[in-house]
Amino acid sequence: MENTKVYGDICVLSSCSHLKEILLSDTAVEGDISVFGELPYVEKVDLQWTNVSGDIGVFASCRVLRNLNIWECRNVTGNISAVCHLELTALDLEKSSVKGDLTSFSTSTRLVVLNAYTTGIKGNISVFGVCKALRELDLNGCRTVFGDISVFSQTGNLTKLMLSGSAITGDICVFAHTPKLSALSLSEVTVNGDIAVLRNCRALQNLQLNCWDVNGDISVFAELLDITAIEVQYARVTGSIGCFAQHTKLRSILIDSASVSGDVAVFAHCRSLSHLSLGCRKIKGDIAVFREHPKIVRVDLQRTVVSGDITVFMTAPNLEKLEVSNTGVTGDLSGLVNCRGLNYLGLNATGISGNLTTLVEVCPSLQSLLLRNTDVTGNIECLDACPWLRHVHLWGTNVYGDIKVFGQLPHIQEIDLNCTPGVSGDLCSLSKCRSLERIDLWNTYVEGDISAFQTCLQLRRLHLSGTSVGGDIRNLRSCTCLRWIELDQTGVGGDIRALESLSEIQGINVRSTAVTGDSSVLSSCASLAL
Repeated sequence: MENTKVYGDICVLSSCSHLKEILLSDTAVEGDISVFGELPYVEKVDLQWTNVSGDIGVFASCRVLRNLNIWECRNVTGNISAVCHLELTALDLEKSSVKGDLTSFSTSTRLVVLNAYTTGIKGNISVFGVCKALRELDLNGCRTVFGDISVFSQTGNLTKLMLSGSAITGDICVFAHTPKLSALSLSEVTVNGDIAVLRNCRALQNLQLNCWDVNGDISVFAELLDITAIEVQYARVTGSIGCFAQHTKLRSILIDSASVSGDVAVFAHCRSLSHLSLGCRKIKGDIAVFREHPKIVRVDLQRTVVSGDITVFMTAPNLEKLEVSNTGVTGDLSGLVNCRGLNYLGLNATGISGNLTTLVEVCPSLQSLLLRNTDVTGNIECLDACPWLRHVHLWGTNVYGDIKVFGQLPHIQEIDLNCTPGVSGDLCSLSKCRSLERIDLWNTYVEGDISAFQTCLQLRRLHLSGTSVGGDIRNLRSCTCLRWIELDQTGVGGDIRALESLSEIQGINVRSTAVTGDSSVLSSCASLAL
């Protein structure tokens, strides 16, 4: 009955004592799972995405139960020991409230699939040494799961292994014994070894390996032609992206090693590519290669030596993120008008020009607008067309207008308008910005009283040097997260001792102001200029 409009209380099943399969996933059924105490012959139960509740312990009476799926049943609780018996082959507990220790699986010798993603499961993975039939194991997000991955040398049928965010350790050389592996996720774990071992995993399609102690040459990927997604961050890998020359199935690639080089032209034939992130300074080439990539969704090539005109993305209507800051990219903002779903735009320190209005009027979903040190112009008051804006960095641009527009952006967190003399307005308009964390308005014509920031309780950085602002510095006491305060050459006054309670403070500059007092009370402040 999956994906139907079936609804009602599962208690009615109590009269069907000989039921063997109950498939109710993605329906509107509800009720207490205690009813399964009256169904001793049930072999398969699928309650994914339903509103059932109760203790999983009821399944202890279902001695022939082989397959149980309570994915997203957040109101189902209890201990896994109730279902871990000889007959069990598949157990999906993802995002349920079930807990327990992995030792419960010591008798589940026929176990094929276990998914306990972000549950309260804990224990040592060594128990899976008895699960010779194990094919899929997902313990992502289970931070109290530990043990050495060498145990998987005994599970040669393994096709999916997801252990990111756990406390496991070991050498990835173990994967020389898992030739059928198609999905591997080992992020934020303490594993080590050379990725060359992955050449034994010819079926590998999805790889997530974000570990500091992993190394090797990415040339190994040239032999894995079925791979569709690669994420290798923090690892000490080397080599050239030329290894992807024959990959026609590649959809997503994220590699951030400074030792990786190559030309983005290699992706010309990857027509299915949707996500590309290469934080590698030796990456070069012309972004014109993306003209034939209509499926592209995210591009991050910041601090590489790529170049080209952003008008290439006129043919990328699905683009959501473009980050090419500190590169040789040029062009006019109008080249992005077809990217109406754009929510992140990073073009800092590039050869970009154009008028802000051209872009923001067609991209209402923008959350991050990073255009520092570009030739962009326009009235910042047009930003009210993007109500979800969180980060606006326009330092050193030719924009102008009144900062009152930010009072209409409830989600705004960072405003950087340093060195934009065309910007003016009163600080009072920022009192509505309750989520504000950073405000940089040096060398602008803003004015007003810093008491406007009393409601900005998340504020970490305040830079108003050289402006006409004033007020008593004690008005910043409520901003307990403040780390940096730059108020030199302003009309601010008061006693510096008023900031004694700001335990996070790292730097204060109040030169050429009316601020006085004994600064010795600010013992945690590493940089102090009075």
